[in-house]
Amino acid sequence: MSEIAYHIPEQTQIVDTITYPVKSLRGISQPNGVTLTDNGLEGDRMFMLAGTAVDEEGIAPRLTLREHPELAQIATQQTPEGIQLSADGLGKLVLPHNIEEGDPRRVRSWGGPVTGVHISSEIDAWLGDFLQRDDVQILAVPDSARRTLAREDQNKHAYEFTGRATDGYPLHVISLASLRRLNEVRAAKGMATLGAGHFRANVIIDGENLAPFEEDASKGFWVENGNTGVDLVALRACERCVTVEADPATGKKYGNVLRSIAMMREGRSAGSKLVFGTWAAPECSGVASTVAPGQLVSLFTHAAGDADIS
Repeated sequence: MSEIAYHIPEQTQIVDTITYPVKSLRGISQPNGVTLTDNGLEGDRMFMLAGTAVDEEGIAPRLTLREHPELAQIATQQTPEGIQLSADGLGKLVLPHNIEEGDPRRVRSWGGPVTGVHISSEIDAWLGDFLQRDDVQILAVPDSARRTLAREDQNKHAYEFTGRATDGYPLHVISLASLRRLNEVRAAKGMATLGAGHFRANVIIDGENLAPFEEDASKGFWVENGNTGVDLVALRACERCVTVEADPATGKKYGNVLRSIAMMREGRSAGSKLVFGTWAAPECSGVASTVAPGQLVSLFTHAAGDADIS
């Protein structure tokens, strides 16, 4: 994504849509767009990785980029048969589409335990070889196992949505205007330029008149789609964790990404969270629209004093 960070469209618009079929593995850019459902982009976070040992509640630990940044090296690709995984030295395998039945296993998650179904020991072994550990499993999260996701904000305009392996919200939106500002701060300190991939967003927007961090103060986004469109409600700013330190292509840790976000926002109170980007959801249930690069986007800002993202 870094290659488009400095090609700024005249009007604010979507410049990329990305799905992450397997949580913590590489995403798939969708240049032709992707269907937006009640619960986020179609095909997003359908699978997850977990350990095999369970706690006293029978819940297994999940495996993510936090513990294994090298997972960024595993590429994903859509095929007619399913989601293809590939990594140097290990060849390829395919995760079948639409797995609804299997041995159910519960996995810990920020949004509450997720129930996945086991796929196959062969696929587990492939991932275990990559991570060099023998206690790994890949699970599919079927529609029947969706759980209601808690929302701390209880935004009155957002319906109660469900999720697969998502941490807590349907969509993550970032702007390249904010990314450029972050990279200006990093350049001044001799730090490497970051691409949008560090932040694992679903929808990336940009435009000449889009100010850095304008999305932070936004009530939401109107995305044009032909003669109609869809409203995305801004739920809350996205608090960042060590996941952003991993290079999105190699998994190599930078070690200074969170520090540069803190420097960029050094005027904020010492107790504030490090945030970058915004969580969002379609305004109402029953939506079935397409979001795609090139669609124009309008931001709706809060009235003065109406929002506090700290």
